[in-house]
Amino acid sequence: MYKKHIYLSIIMGSGVLLNYTASIFGTYVFSKNDYGMFILLLSWMVMIFSIYSLGIHNAIIKKINYYKVNNAEKVRSSIDTAIKTVFIGGIIVSILIAFILFGIDVDDSYQELILSFCLLGIVYGIGITLSKAFQGLNKPYVALLLSNTSYYSAMLLSFLITWLLNLSLIETILLFAICYVLVVISSIVYLCKICPKYVGRITKLGSFGYKYLAILTTSSVLSYGTNNGMLIALGYIGNIQEVAIFAVNYNLSKLPFLIHVLTTTLFNQKFSLAYEKGEIEIMRSLYKRHTKISIALSSILILFIYIFSDVIFSFYNKGYIDKNLFYLLLLGTWFQVSCGPVDSILWLSKYAKIEMYNLLLQLSVQIILGVLLYSLYGLIGLACGIVAGIVLVQITRMIQSHLTLRISLLS
Repeated sequence: MYKKHIYLSIIMGSGVLLNYTASIFGTYVFSKNDYGMFILLLSWMVMIFSIYSLGIHNAIIKKINYYKVNNAEKVRSSIDTAIKTVFIGGIIVSILIAFILFGIDVDDSYQELILSFCLLGIVYGIGITLSKAFQGLNKPYVALLLSNTSYYSAMLLSFLITWLLNLSLIETILLFAICYVLVVISSIVYLCKICPKYVGRITKLGSFGYKYLAILTTSSVLSYGTNNGMLIALGYIGNIQEVAIFAVNYNLSKLPFLIHVLTTTLFNQKFSLAYEKGEIEIMRSLYKRHTKISIALSSILILFIYIFSDVIFSFYNKGYIDKNLFYLLLLGTWFQVSCGPVDSILWLSKYAKIEMYNLLLQLSVQIILGVLLYSLYGLIGLACGIVAGIVLVQITRMIQSHLTLRISLLS
């Protein structure tokens, strides 16, 4: 048990190092305008993926564990269905975007830039879906390597080559996509080895439940909206340089959230399996243990960040770090992580619809309050809106998980 945590921590730690190295390097390799454009288009890419994936990248965890209990031979075919759905969705969306771009008066360089992100988006979608599938298969090491360490390795490598060869932003994105394609192909090969495909056991998309997928799709859009929507909104109400500045501070403030990613990578598969078996006491025990770990580790990490903040800030290029903005966003992240995996409790059980409404509440508060306060206080006001949305929805989730499943730290 403890070895698993140690190995996962090493993988997560390497991913964290690569993530922030890429972020720091990006502030030197690109101008603020180019880096802001990169972040803005990356945010759009993730948002569009959340729509065409139909929520299947989240549904696959629950489906795998359902088939483990009821029909093990259909596990692999359900994964294949999820990957095909995301791949076809990405192709269709890319073609539609291409038709729209060629039908309107847009500069050729922007057309090429957006289309290169479409290619990256297809690869990203398959990678995220595979990562979720490995969570369901109880392969957390592979899941983290795919969604975290390898992803940021590909990003950092593309940044390094850009710096060495003085590549354009478009060439950087294409290089990023090519690097990540190699990772995805390797993951598919590994999947074929650990999860054999049974002849004649085809899983149709409808077996996931169209209503359930509709709820997860909406929830996925709202969830990505709470993380990327504000950057997209800032691209319209502010300027591209503010997008770059806010993204750097927001990304750095999310460092404790990686602890949440680590704990939920372990939690989701176990909780989903316990729910399918009706083992409520195990579900409660899992939540308590993972929440206590999250509180302890995030508090230690935030103390470390505060003590060595000047050293951490010095790594970034001048003009990117705003201390007040960073500390405000960091406070919101700590509160979010300290509540534990309350979001997973709802969407992995029969209360996915409630979680959808929670995300709608959070996004509404963040956009309305954030945009309003931005007009008065700039980026600090935008951050206040984000933190308010996080606090409100996390408290709501804790109340709901206690009322519906009697799961809380006090249960």
